[in-house]
Amino acid sequence: MLEAFDKPLFDYALESFKEQFETEPFLFICRELQDTPAFIEERCKLLGIIDFEISVLDQPTDGQAETVALGLAMSKRSGDPITIFNIDTFRSNFVDRQHLTQLLG
Repeated sequence: MLEAFDKPLFDYALESFKEQFETEPFLFICRELQDTPAFIEERCKLLGIIDFEISVLDQPTDGQAETVALGLAMSKRSGDPITIFNIDTFRSNFVDRQHLTQLLG
């Protein structure tokens, strides 16, 4: 996997959510290419993500909406609010809206 400054780019993207590592479930959707599921599992454990699940697709999709739909269908979770995030995006100090609503009353 791609690295920069001695750690995978994957870590930089996930660190946007570090405040949620111990409180929110994470669902990763990937394909079985270059041991991607094993890589995701290893990085999640090293980063301290407590509750994560990996949905592995067997073929390419027609885009993000189909990817999410297939991944959610494979997931043990359903009906919960979700945040969809592409791994190629970095959001420093991300705060989810639900958390802000709770803070603001």
